[in-house]
Parts: sequence; C-alpha cells; structure tokens
Amino acid sequence: MPSGERDGSTAHEPAPGERRGTPDRLALILSGAVSLGSFEAGVLAEVLYVLDLLAGRGTPCILDVITGASAGSMTAALVGRAVMNDFADRALLHDAWVDRIDIRGLTKDMPGNAFLSKRPVEGIADDFLLARPLGTATRARFAPDTLRLSFTLSNMCGVDYAIPDRLSRGEAFTSTFFAERRRFTLDDAQARDLAQWRAIRNAAVASGSFPLAFPPSMVDAAKEAWPNCTTDPFPGQFCYVDGGVFNNEPIKEAVQLSLAADGGEIDDGRKFLLVDANLNRSAAMNFTSESSLLATAARLASIVEGEATANDWLRARRVNQEITWRDDLLARLRAMVESNTVADPEAFATELRQSAASIVAKKQELFPGRYPADYLQQSLDRTARRHAPVIEGLGPQRTAMLTTMIFVLNSIAGLDRKDELDIDVIYADPGQTAGDRLMSFGGFFNREWREFDFRLGRQKAYALLPKILGVEEGYPPERGPDGTDLYVNRVDYSNVDMKDADVAQRRILRDSAVAKVQAMSSGYLPGPKWLRFATGPITRWAVGRVIGKKVDELLEL
Repeated sequence: MPSGERDGSTAHEPAPGERRGTPDRLALILSGAVSLGSFEAGVLAEVLYVLDLLAGRGTPCILDVITGASAGSMTAALVGRAVMNDFADRALLHDAWVDRIDIRGLTKDMPGNAFLSKRPVEGIADDFLLARPLGTATRARFAPDTLRLSFTLSNMCGVDYAIPDRLSRGEAFTSTFFAERRRFTLDDAQARDLAQWRAIRNAAVASGSFPLAFPPSMVDAAKEAWPNCTTDPFPGQFCYVDGGVFNNEPIKEAVQLSLAADGGEIDDGRKFLLVDANLNRSAAMNFTSESSLLATAARLASIVEGEATANDWLRARRVNQEITWRDDLLARLRAMVESNTVADPEAFATELRQSAASIVAKKQELFPGRYPADYLQQSLDRTARRHAPVIEGLGPQRTAMLTTMIFVLNSIAGLDRKDELDIDVIYADPGQTAGDRLMSFGGFFNREWREFDFRLGRQKAYALLPKILGVEEGYPPERGPDGTDLYVNRVDYSNVDMKDADVAQRRILRDSAVAKVQAMSSGYLPGPKWLRFATGPITRWAVGRVIGKKVDELLEL
C-alpha cells in the first residue's frame, strides 16, 4: 500500500460544516523544478489517476485550467495532451521525466551560448506532442469542453508600453516589460490541430530554457497578442528564456483563466492545486562585500530566482485574508445603510455613482482596450450577484447605494473580481528528494534517482488527495500492467550526494564547462591581435584551472 509522509505538503483543513467533497473543477499550477520535474510528474500521474477514478464513479472533477513555469510548462503540455487526446498518454510523464532525459544527452552537441544542449528536451517535445496521432476519441473522462493552458516566459528583447504620466497633461513615458505568458485554448477541434500543438510545443520549450544552462528560444510573435504596446518596428519573433525567472508559480494566471472558464466569477466548486517540488527551500546565506565577482554574479542569479518563488502563493494567501476582513466589514456596512437616513438619497446615490465611474475611467485610461464602455454597469451587476446575501432585502435605492459602495471598496482595496481561493499545495521537503542536488540538476545524473523522486511524488499525492479532491482515504492504488507496485521505493536515495553519481558523467560535464568558459575568455582578451594570440594559451590554461577547481567542488570530483 502506498505510504507517504504528510510533511512537505499541505491541504486545506475544512472548517466545521464546510463542504468537503469532490470539487467541480480543478486548476493546476505547475512550477519550475529542473530535474525535480520527475517529482512533479509523479504527483501529476497520481492526480490524473484519481481524477479518472472519480469520473468512473460518476463524481467527476473537470480539469480545465493548467498553468506552468519552466519545467512545469512541459509537464503542463504533456498533461494537456493526455487529457484532450489520448488518456493513455499520461504514461508519457514517466517516460519524459524518468527515462528520456539525462546528463549524457544534455552534454552532447552543446551550443556555443549555453552549458547544456536542449536537443533532448526538444526531442521529447517533438515525439510526445507532435509525432503521436491526434484524436479525441480516447480523451480523459474528466476532460473539459475547453482546456485553457498558459506558460510563463521571460522575454530577452522586452516589449515597450506607454505609461500615462498624470503630471504631464496626457503625456506618457516608456517602460519596457520582460515577463510574459503564452495562452492556449483547446476545444475539440483545436485539440486535433497540429499547428496548435506546434505552438504549444515551442512555448513550452522556451519556458524551460533555464538561463545559461540552456540556450534561449526564438518564438513567433504577432502584434495582436500585445495590444497597446509601442515597440516599433514589432519583430516577427522574440527571444525567450525560462519563465520561472519572473514567475515560477503562476497562480494569478490560473485565477485569470479560471475567471474566464467560470463566466467572470470563480465558481464555488473551483479548486486550485499548486505542485512545486522546490517550495520549501531556504536560499539564505552569508554574503560579504569582499566576495568575488564570480560569487556576486552567481548570488544575483539566485536572488532573481528566489524572488520568483512563492510570490503568487503568498499573494493568494494575503488576498484570502483581505477578503475575510472585507466580508466582516460588509456586514457592518449593510447595517449602516439599512439603519441610517440620508437627507438627499438621490444626490448621495449620484455622488457614489460618480466615484465609481471615475475609478472605471482611470482604469480605461491606464489600460486602453481592456475595459469596455459598459464596464461600470457590468461591474455593478457582478457585485450585486456576488454579494447578494449581504444586499438582499434592501429597497431598490439602498440596494443601489450598497452595491456601489461595495464596488468602490473592492476597487480601493484591490479586491474587485477577486474571490477567496480554495488552494492547496503539494511539495517535497529538503532532503526528501534525490534530485535536488546541484541546484536541482542532480537528478539528471542518475535514472534511479529520478525514479525515486517520481514515486515519492505519487506517495505525497496519495496521502493528500483525499483532502484535496474528496476521494476516500486508502482508495485503491493504481497497479502496473502485471500488478506491480507503482509507489514504494525499494532503495532510499534521499541522502545521496553528487559523489554518488557516475564519475564519468560528472567529468564529462566538468570538461565541457571548462572548455566553454575557456572559449569565452579568449573572446574577451584586450589588446591588439598579436598580443591576444601570444597570451591566449596561458589565459585559457589559467581560466581552466580556476573554473575546473570550482566545478570539481560542485560535482564533488
């Protein structure tokens, strides 16, 4: 029977009387994980199994939103294809993250602008997303009518926007933005469209282009997808790297797609599930002003990566708390509106309406094209529906007053169109996974480590999905074709070190990294050509010695 520690994952603890059953709809958020994509793939394998189990029992939970960052984007694409085309393809999660990718392939045919080759990643994407037959006859039993996918990206080119300056009478200043996302909508026809899957493939590969480790990716760009941008001329392609640089946990994007799927308001039966293998990690360290230039550059990279971790999760928790405070205030606001007499109610209602209109006008000015002309009335209608329990029973005039007050309050507090999220997370604690060595690249050195992490992911999910998806405790576990156990790890690899990895593979990576840095150093030597020619060999030798020593320490050679 599967076993898994409860440590390292959390599930929403229902309050007394709170609904605790199978949610109606599920939105998945898949973070970047590098080689710990094997852990996340294990979690997803179990989630898909349970969703199928529930659908077979007549209590389906529809998976209709998936967002991904970095390695999570490739996993999201694989899941989306299995759900919308052939559910048997969920087995490709194991093939992709355990069997198909390792350090041998990543160090072959390395490009000049990165330390590793992304050809193995592109090969997996081509074989599993493009080469297999497309057809929806065997799609998942919990497949939606429309699946919404989104991947985060970091645009190396940047896109310019004009930002209004309220002090300069209608003029604007230019600001360049680099964080992006690519969205895809898959209905029955689009799920069978090879061109659509090619676009998904390109975006997923680009989202996983870890800076410096993998080369950037060029992806087609159409100006219509960037409304109101001022970049001129607009390029036909942009250069992208890892989406996790700016947004490694795209929870906000999952909320936006869920709003679209739920008709503008988050459905009460909507569940959000974040899968993040690296969530519970400390990046704190001692650092001084005497640190070397190389150490400072490395630390800056880790700082940028760290800032992209847990931001959306913390924001979601903060919004949930703010909504609790607001709802407590609304009960008092209703009592005030109900019991107080306004000398000129029509004038007061007009003033409230004008305040609300000025808020909408400013939004329309800042974001042209995003808010339609009737957005105020749409917002008031939505507010009345969402807060009907607070508003009902008042007369027409007081209803209009309270509705407008709530809209203004929500707008000021940044809570308009925001609902309390039913969100859970599954992650691994430090020291539980084998692949988190070498900044989570360690799993690429050993297939058994990746298998260990994959099964650990299934164990974690098995322990938590009863509370997350409402399946019963101790539900029947999935078995292999011949009844084999798919959960238990016979060997504990949680305490491995890099020295336990194959020494030949570590040396290959060391030699390629040294050669790469030596070649780079030759291109930056100062002075005339004859001097660079004379000093080049000794410079490359010295650089090789220094870098080789550092890499040896990292790889424990």
